[in-house]
Amino acid sequence: MSSKDNKVSKIKKINKAIDKTNSQPFNNGSLSIVDINDFKSTDKEVCQTLVPILSQTRTFQTYLPFNISFQNQKILNFYETFTSSFLTPGFHKDINKQNPFKKFIPRSAHTDQNIMRLILLFSKIHMKSLGIDYHVEDDKFIDLDVAGDIFTMQSFGNNVKISEVDINFLKHLANQKLSEYNDISNYTLIQMVLISLHTFFPNISPINWRQCIKNAKEGILNTSTNNEMFSFLSHWLCYQELMSSLTTSNLKLLQNNDFEYDFDVEMSLDTEQNIIHSNSLNLNTIDFANLDIDEFSGMDRQTLKYLSESVKLLQKFSDDDLKLSVQLNTMELIINMEKFFFISDIKRQQTSIEDPFLIITNKIFGKITVYMLKRRVLQMNITKEPIQSMLLEIINLINILPQNTSYSSCVFFAMFISGCDLITYDYLIDKRHIILNHLNSLHKNVGMESCQRVTDYMKHCWLTGKPWWEVFNENNIDIIFTI
Repeated sequence: MSSKDNKVSKIKKINKAIDKTNSQPFNNGSLSIVDINDFKSTDKEVCQTLVPILSQTRTFQTYLPFNISFQNQKILNFYETFTSSFLTPGFHKDINKQNPFKKFIPRSAHTDQNIMRLILLFSKIHMKSLGIDYHVEDDKFIDLDVAGDIFTMQSFGNNVKISEVDINFLKHLANQKLSEYNDISNYTLIQMVLISLHTFFPNISPINWRQCIKNAKEGILNTSTNNEMFSFLSHWLCYQELMSSLTTSNLKLLQNNDFEYDFDVEMSLDTEQNIIHSNSLNLNTIDFANLDIDEFSGMDRQTLKYLSESVKLLQKFSDDDLKLSVQLNTMELIINMEKFFFISDIKRQQTSIEDPFLIITNKIFGKITVYMLKRRVLQMNITKEPIQSMLLEIINLINILPQNTSYSSCVFFAMFISGCDLITYDYLIDKRHIILNHLNSLHKNVGMESCQRVTDYMKHCWLTGKPWWEVFNENNIDIIFTI
């Protein structure tokens, strides 16, 4: 069997692992929203930032070496109780510790010094970006500002810096070879954390995120499927690679990528059914086994499959000789996607309610993909009424999401893409505050400095009237939006 055949076989196993990852119904009774207010006073007149007490930490305490400093324990505690909660859409106050960023990283950090140092650095940068002082002697909440908004402090935002030693450390991890690691899962995990750090803090991260995704893919292709973390890592790679490809400005960068994801799922939709009249649908004949929304990606499996098909179309669209055929295939895919979204909405209304905000993230992922296909592949202008109508629909969905939550952080790419097109017409311009408020909140209250950067790019699109991918290509901008 050739090397390529071996890789294809491996990817098929990855697909099965992803496909078999059961989505659990969201239990609002056991999971609730966490945001920066969990570290603040409940007094609305007082704005306080609080370091979580050490006793709140459970997972890290299980694996920490005895000689770790008290200060580092607090830093790790902040990662577990706050940072990790924003890295996936569906895990907030994760009582059962099912968030994989909490479940696997502490265990690996105990045995791998690079992971331990990387998590400490990530958390320290995150705390600094929020103006939180981790240099404390007592195990207590630390009140940093009792009389005003701490986010006006000079220590916030772009003033956060890391040392040359830390920069070299991050570069070293990003450039390491797979052969340097005995535990391949740890190697892949490091690449994953590097990308997450880069997404939060692109201003200070020195890594090439595309190289890290390539490294992670190599790691997963060489990981035993019996490995405990395999399902998590393969699922993460699928999500990162697809989402980052959808938001790539220069489509020629996708030409050398192999997207072999085959989810082996398909809704049985009769193409002759009139989806406008819901009474004509026989929902009992449709298999809805794939409607459960995965808490890790914020999508159901069918939507994830549609995203994969969309990436392949974008990849082919970069070839001038294939543009016409790709446009025809895109129109067919859009029809199927819109039909699925319509029918799945009806079905969900007839069943017990999942987490309502996960349903919203699922809709946003699907609809922003259709929107991008119409804008980039079908080349529909913002002056077209159907485009404006869909844009407003996406903005209204974003407006429903609570600020300062992982629901919001994990769709900030959709905020940027839709926000860039709020131009020309007053009723579109009037919606800008929705996007600006979300991005500003993620920047100040969650510490995502990337939101400040994309806000600047978005405002440039408003001034020039150009679509975001043209602005990016003209200025050689290549950033990653996925958490």
